[in-house]
Amino acid sequence: LTFFYHSVVFFPLYLSSFILSSKKTRLLTPLFQDITNTVKNNQVLVISGETGCGKTTQVPQFLLESEVSRGNGSVTRIVVTQPRRISAISVAERVAAERGESIGNSIGYQVQLERQYPRRIPGSIMYVTTGMLLQWLHSDPLLENISHVIVDEVHEREFLGDFLLTVLRNIAKLRPELRIILMSATLNADEISAYFNNCPKLHIPGRLFPVQTFFLEDVLRMTCFWLPDAAIANMAREQKSYLTRRYIGEGLSKGEARKATNERNNEFHKWLIEQKDQSPNGLKILRTVDVDAYPMSDLIVHLTNYILQTSDHGSILIFVPGIAAIRETIKQMRANNPHLFGESSNLVRIYPLHSQLAVSKQRGLFDPPPPGQRKVIVATNIAETSITIEDVVYVIDCGRIKVTNYDASSNTNSLAPMLVSRANAAQRRGRAGRVRLGFCYHLFSKFVYDNVMPEFLLPEMLRMRLEDVILRIKVHT
Repeated sequence: LTFFYHSVVFFPLYLSSFILSSKKTRLLTPLFQDITNTVKNNQVLVISGETGCGKTTQVPQFLLESEVSRGNGSVTRIVVTQPRRISAISVAERVAAERGESIGNSIGYQVQLERQYPRRIPGSIMYVTTGMLLQWLHSDPLLENISHVIVDEVHEREFLGDFLLTVLRNIAKLRPELRIILMSATLNADEISAYFNNCPKLHIPGRLFPVQTFFLEDVLRMTCFWLPDAAIANMAREQKSYLTRRYIGEGLSKGEARKATNERNNEFHKWLIEQKDQSPNGLKILRTVDVDAYPMSDLIVHLTNYILQTSDHGSILIFVPGIAAIRETIKQMRANNPHLFGESSNLVRIYPLHSQLAVSKQRGLFDPPPPGQRKVIVATNIAETSITIEDVVYVIDCGRIKVTNYDASSNTNSLAPMLVSRANAAQRRGRAGRVRLGFCYHLFSKFVYDNVMPEFLLPEMLRMRLEDVILRIKVHT
């Protein structure tokens, strides 16, 4: 292959002029030499950057092109881990398209029950799930067939990702030539760097377009959402009971839990007094759904209608806690407005997005809709990272996420919705603003964001029973 030099970036000649042009505008391009030189001179590098800045697709290509230009292509095999199957496949397809190739040339992927290997010469990039790389360790304990390991989305702190970091730290001592790149979409790079002996860090600033942010009080004001008093009263009972149960689950006694609930409510009521421009019904709703118990599917449907009626283009991405919430939201949309949301409608196309749906059924959501049609994606937190849907302009964030938690009182693990962290909220907000000014609607109050939300969620390994941690580690060793 022949390479030419342009703006400090080596690009292979087989790339189309369109792709070359789009690459030059990437936020990462000015950092090409910083990234490649740092990787060349250091075994481990931590890269952090805004959601959608291109690090998942561009950093592996930069490393491959740098190695090929130095004559090392034949021994360059870059493996990039993704926490989910759809991420691994969709990113691999995106990178292959950027290079003007089909999957199976220099780019490949492997997930459970599906794989497409790349050719090995002159160098390759393989996208795999975290669990798949851990499986490779059984036959190749030192990853001797791999030159670079890129661990993406390390900020998620899921069990397999954290365990992989432990394994890689041990392998690094035995294979000094192995290069490890850890990529995070949030600014917790210091903690990750410290774990790897204070390795170098690089941050990629900026996002493509600004995103205008609204909170629950803003949404209620602009959409005039209304609920009957009976529904609000029922929600209030659920909320108070939920808060008390949550505090008990955190180890408080019943008396302490009731006291904590009352203190929390008193603080929130002081904030409510300042919301003088809310309607009486809006104040009741704010008072009731200020935390993480209620899914607010009625409000999601109402807000989606509002966006479609007040704008004429741009796809909508809706975050809900789980598969049941996805189904309920889509069901309510179609019942609320069958002309707009019906399966036979040519006006709006609805896509569910979750990890249990077949990848083949989700590929269409990455394509732009035909003229005159809008796209609505109802997703779990799977859409927070790696997956980028280019035409998303509007994000609706319910502020909830389903995670596994260990309940000490019952000695069991449970999967339950809880409030997201501020880092999660930033990730969701960053899904908008890819092609133009974006809009994000958080369905929780500014009070909750400032005073209740944690900066980061507790790592999954710390939310599991110790026995489960030990058994899962045993499976992978």
